[in-house]
Amino acid sequence: MKLSTLALAAIVPATALGGATATLPGVADTDVPVATLEKRAVGGTVQVDGLRYRRCPRTSCEAVGQYAKGTRISLVCYTRDGTTTVEGDKGWGKLTNGYWVALAFGKHVTWDAIGLCDTAAAAAAAANSTNSTATVWPYRSFRSTDCHPPELKVTKNNGTNAITSDGYFFISPTGPGAEDQAPLIISDGGELIWQGPHGQGFGFRAQDPRGFGYGAINILDQSYERIYQVSLPKNTPIGPFVSGDNITYDSYVDIHESFFTDRGTILVTATNVTRADLRSVGGSQNGWVRDSQFYEIEIKTNKVVYRWSSLEHLDQIPLNGTFEALYGDGGERNKAFNYFHINAVSLVQDDKYLISSRYFCSLFLISQKDGSVIWTLQGKNGGDFDLAPDAGFCYQHDARIAEVTETKITLHLHDNANSWSDRTGIPTTGLLLELDLKTRKARKIRRFMNAKDPIYAISQGSYQPLPNGHVLLDHGEIPKIEEYDASGRWIMTAQFGRNLSSYRGYRQRWVGKPKTVPSLAACTQSNRTTSLYMSWNGATEVVSWTIYSGASPAEMKLVKTVPKKGFETSATINNTASTKYVQVQAKERGGRPGKKSNLLPVSALESC
Repeated sequence: MKLSTLALAAIVPATALGGATATLPGVADTDVPVATLEKRAVGGTVQVDGLRYRRCPRTSCEAVGQYAKGTRISLVCYTRDGTTTVEGDKGWGKLTNGYWVALAFGKHVTWDAIGLCDTAAAAAAAANSTNSTATVWPYRSFRSTDCHPPELKVTKNNGTNAITSDGYFFISPTGPGAEDQAPLIISDGGELIWQGPHGQGFGFRAQDPRGFGYGAINILDQSYERIYQVSLPKNTPIGPFVSGDNITYDSYVDIHESFFTDRGTILVTATNVTRADLRSVGGSQNGWVRDSQFYEIEIKTNKVVYRWSSLEHLDQIPLNGTFEALYGDGGERNKAFNYFHINAVSLVQDDKYLISSRYFCSLFLISQKDGSVIWTLQGKNGGDFDLAPDAGFCYQHDARIAEVTETKITLHLHDNANSWSDRTGIPTTGLLLELDLKTRKARKIRRFMNAKDPIYAISQGSYQPLPNGHVLLDHGEIPKIEEYDASGRWIMTAQFGRNLSSYRGYRQRWVGKPKTVPSLAACTQSNRTTSLYMSWNGATEVVSWTIYSGASPAEMKLVKTVPKKGFETSATINNTASTKYVQVQAKERGGRPGKKSNLLPVSALESC
């Protein structure tokens, strides 16, 4: 299938499935008495997958989103008054974003007063200060629209003449440190291009189709209108999905993957809680696990055309191959053992799939015919390959095959090298590998890392080859994007916050043509002048703004034209006897007239 235009894709939470423009309202005030709050500004670590954060400290309150196991969060205080008891504990912690999580005597969240654990990786991560809450990260605000993108801190390598690649950044800031949790398109200079609907988004990027949690994939066109939605219903031909938390979702697509193929389909991941024999990993015979699955789905029809399950291939991928320990999981359905953790899947040569298992530190090439494993590349011992000493990896993300011949395969991945329970002290890198299919040897072609700013990302991340030969790394749990040139030299880092993450990040060209009208805000000064603030969320082609005023909507006349300056442009006009209404119109490249804003009556404006 080939769509007629570029499209955006983002995985959105089930709470936002009402449409591409669905939003989550702001944090509501709770009725918890301030006097009951025991102030403890500390860091915490999430101990369970899918920990929900809510609008108040009760399970009856709306769950706005959820955290993956190992996520670092910041608790400003906690209370046991007026709360719901969870796991026998009435304690709930209030996060820096105003939401609440159940503490459950440390079963859901552990907390400390000194931040990360005392290891080499943690010390270096603390030195990076990317997730420190000591200093509030600056966010931008505007008069004309309620968007709050983060400021970008861009650092460039002055020792190279390399120029960064074309295109905007596509990121989805998520977590307590995010002013707005929404997909963003933003320029190198930090100028907002588009902010999407509020709510968590994962894998947000542009597509040329010739987005642990549950949600659906919304595919938007250049006007930011939804054209397709891909989802997985609860009931399937082989039985219903089980989430483990007694909640029914509109869609069971997992947050980790949304890979578009050239045959009109999309590959998505899913997780299903079920029974399994855990004796080989120190658990019970009748334990609980999260079965990692992937699906190939027709985009236009939402029809499932292929399904694969990790549990159905235990003969080739046994449970005891995992590097993840039980840590008390596996005994109850709501604490199912996440032994495999699929986080990437892609189509290879139309009849095979490459999948990535975070906790097996492995890549598996899967036969479409019967789902069997053709070969395994394991990042610690090589698996079916002889692994060169400098070619190892573990806890990886975003593994893709770049080139395939009869004798060799080139692939790349984001090598986290660390997890929440295994902080190795090994820096996170981008890794380009070559597999020799005849000799069964795996060698490193190149490893991408800035030695002056080592990063230790315990979760998430992406590796994007750019058209000019450069490579873009998004470091997931560490809110930094790095660009390297074709020789592997670091040339740029863009940091976009603290105490937040972006599951993946991309740099891509984009032309946005929103169907909405421009936004206009204005105020007056002693009735002598009117200050105007104009923007158009998502519009990439605007070069200037034309300002109109008039005695009535039918008598609007041109006052002046001003060049567009950043996301929001400001201008001031002198009031006359006929300045009763104001309005602006966008002018696009090539002199094309754009849309007009709504009219604002000057008499209703506030004083500046």
